[in-house]
Amino acid sequence: MRDNKKRNKILLLLILLLGVGLGYAALTATLKINGTTSVSDNNWNVYWDDPVVTEGSVTNTLPTITQDSGDSLNTKLTWSIDLTLPGDFYEYTIYAVNNGSLDGMITNINNTVSPTLLDYIKYDVTYIDGIEPAIGDKLNQKREDGPSRVKYKVRVEYSESLTAEQMNAMPGNVEYTFTLSITYSQANKNVYKGYDFGTEVKYDPVNNTKCTSGNTCYTWNVLDVYDSSLKEDLTLQLDHNIGNDVVDWVSKADYNNDALYGEYGKTDKGPITLLKTIETLTSGWNDALKLNYEYDTRKAVNNYGVLKCINGVCTVKGTQITSNLKARVITGEEIANLTIAVGAEKNTSAYNWSLASSNETDWFFFSRSEYKLGTSVRLPNGQTSSKTLKWLLVNTLYNSYSGATGNDTAGGGYWTLSPVSGDASQAWSVGASVYEPYNGNLGAYYVKNVAIYRIRPVITIPKSVLDD
Repeated sequence: MRDNKKRNKILLLLILLLGVGLGYAALTATLKINGTTSVSDNNWNVYWDDPVVTEGSVTNTLPTITQDSGDSLNTKLTWSIDLTLPGDFYEYTIYAVNNGSLDGMITNINNTVSPTLLDYIKYDVTYIDGIEPAIGDKLNQKREDGPSRVKYKVRVEYSESLTAEQMNAMPGNVEYTFTLSITYSQANKNVYKGYDFGTEVKYDPVNNTKCTSGNTCYTWNVLDVYDSSLKEDLTLQLDHNIGNDVVDWVSKADYNNDALYGEYGKTDKGPITLLKTIETLTSGWNDALKLNYEYDTRKAVNNYGVLKCINGVCTVKGTQITSNLKARVITGEEIANLTIAVGAEKNTSAYNWSLASSNETDWFFFSRSEYKLGTSVRLPNGQTSSKTLKWLLVNTLYNSYSGATGNDTAGGGYWTLSPVSGDASQAWSVGASVYEPYNGNLGAYYVKNVAIYRIRPVITIPKSVLDD
């Protein structure tokens, strides 16, 4: 029982600094024929914003955001908590925001803990997808529809996996101080290779090569939520749906329980049919693409647990679903994070993914301007769109409604891997419909969908494959 466990208070103080000094002054100069020189009006504006404490934390108190010494922006995070019982944790998310006209990149990371952590204290600062920040990671300048954002997650946990011997040997109250400094400087654009959200590349998944033509030379869009220009791998999404038939997220046959399945199906066993179908449709792709991937729905949408893929063998709750999977599909969180990066409005599903539901007011709309194309009707609940994300809807049956371009090959929208929180009959999908407002959005739909939803593969390859 929790109440019978030894109570040793762990006192924690964390300071998270966002260094924003310019690494160098690389402002542009325009040389005119008359001999005068003008310098463009650029501004540097990088700061922390919008912390949210994760449900279940020992306290709902937000970290304090202040200005660090000598800095006019909100670049310093400070918090102090007590962890009393094994299993206690404190976790929050926070955005690094670039609202300036200059691209930023991480040029230094200094992470210290004092005293040295014992095994039973776990401490992590990562991006929201679990990847650790690294030197060279980019934070783009603000875009036409708002500031660029990168979401961080900070978590400290008093491990519950303690033996009686370890608990008896523990010291009394221990105080740890964590100090993490992440320095963003002006990005040197010469080091980037032009990959950005939605950038089109040509890649042949059968021969695992860069290509220019051929039956299996496909167009892909760069999907990485966090700029991967300086990283070894690149994540790509196919620019069209594969297969000629619509696909259930999970079918009654795969669910294998008519009594519990219900009219629309349930998501608690995971996207079984979706994974089996994509395995079949990509079976001829190169073995180098065998999927190594893990997607945990427990924290974000709390529905089917963990999808774990090792060398193409994928399981959900210990049940094997595939044996040779070569590609996955996008998650709802990835699309939500993309919308954050291009300036999503607050209080949309993209901004607070964990609060998103099957209600239309929680959906996020993209690929449009302020008004729906061809109409004078505003988007629901006053929401705006991210026109820079129209590539997410390219080559769908109703792309003309969204302003996206392309043909109608394998038309319709496509599924994500993400179930809807609190509604076991629905999963998140990219909408493509003649009926408004169901087109050009990240919205919820029944997993047993006989209408329009298909599959759009996602792969991760070494960037060197695409380099000249």
